[in-house]
Amino acid sequence: MFDRKEYQKKYGKQWRKDNSEYVKEYNRKWSKDNLERRREYNRKWYKDNSEHIKKIRRQRYLKNHGKELKQRYYYSNHKRELKRSEQYRKDHFEEIKQCRERRIKIVQNYKLSKGCLFCGYNEDPRSLGFHHPDDNKEFGVSDAVPGMSLEKIKKEMGKCIILCRSCHTKLHNELRKLKKLDKNKKKV
Repeated sequence: MFDRKEYQKKYGKQWRKDNSEYVKEYNRKWSKDNLERRREYNRKWYKDNSEHIKKIRRQRYLKNHGKELKQRYYYSNHKRELKRSEQYRKDHFEEIKQCRERRIKIVQNYKLSKGCLFCGYNEDPRSLGFHHPDDNKEFGVSDAVPGMSLEKIKKEMGKCIILCRSCHTKLHNELRKLKKLDKNKKKV
């Protein structure tokens, strides 16, 4: 049996895609001719969906201005916030310490599993470091371990290569030499 709705759904989209200029022109003309009808529809829609609209506007505002609002609140209540955070650290000292140690262990295991990219050294994780080869560094992985989320740390680790201290130093010395050569060439 022929199903008109199914047919329109299947072929209507394709027709509108193929005739997009015609559809745009038709919609413009219809909107111009039915201006009052459109306004009435919009009024009714806004009235029926006012809670949803408020929610979306609030989300957009917080997305754009959330950091400013937090900063404003902190500066006006910074003494209270400092006391609160200090008290939290005292009350949850062991929990914070375990979380920090767990993150450090994850980072160290990652270093050992990869080893130095150049020489293959992987005996002591403290001798291995992260290098950002593409200058796309958001933060230093070692600096972020105590306070940042594990997801962000893992994302940043994925951007890096692992090098031992010796190879890392050699690499940066070579990069400095190249930068000096580039500067000298530009001067000439």
